[in-house]
Amino acid sequence: MDKGYVEAHVVSPRECDAAGRMRADAWFTWFQNAALEHLRIMDLERHGAMPDNIVWVLLDVQASGLSNYVQAGDELRLITSPTPSMHWLYPRAYEASHADGRPVVSATTTWVLMDAVTRRMTRNAEIHTMHNNEARGLTSVRFQPPAILDAPTAIRAFEPSPEDIDLNGHVNNARYIAWLENTLTDAGYELLSVGAQYKSEILPGMALISEFAADGDRYSYQVFAQAGTEPPPQEERKLCFLAAGACTRRNVH
Repeated sequence: MDKGYVEAHVVSPRECDAAGRMRADAWFTWFQNAALEHLRIMDLERHGAMPDNIVWVLLDVQASGLSNYVQAGDELRLITSPTPSMHWLYPRAYEASHADGRPVVSATTTWVLMDAVTRRMTRNAEIHTMHNNEARGLTSVRFQPPAILDAPTAIRAFEPSPEDIDLNGHVNNARYIAWLENTLTDAGYELLSVGAQYKSEILPGMALISEFAADGDRYSYQVFAQAGTEPPPQEERKLCFLAAGACTRRNVH
């Protein structure tokens, strides 16, 4: 990618796990904040060309290179740019590297516009035009839907905590990635790549249940809204989040 918004970042200790490696949710928090800052510069964040009731929300993400070792104190460089919109969908690409140019993580995301009052997707002709003017000359990457594995090996009932909730009144996208990575860690795996879809927003106080499965070097992870502590029948499930990708067994010293 030779055009876009560029941002430098020094990894802090609070962004790293117990092994000293930058966590996946820290990557996605950085990507999210950089995207929103670029949108602000483009006059496409709140109080610019955006109507006050419209907000950007994430629909899907995919990223590779998450196993590349990045630790506290490392100096990183990110370049991100929107790519041409597809109907209601607003894709964006990211390339993160060390300050010396060595590549680390590549990612794409798809954003949509949500009416904060109705909680439904919406469109805006002016935003659409301004977005595509910035994306001119770039190519959008098609999202590959996650492949869910059979026979989950770990099931957990939980609720979102207050720190999971963002200014849009729902669980922030990076918190789902933290849930995923924590589940992988507890099962003895390291996250290598992720493809994830945000299917339905999770609001404060919702009762949730997650299902995790792993088979060799692949994993899948799903979060459902549900009424009890046991998984509901398949036809009664409300799927909120699903993710799948590559993993590897953690080295135990």
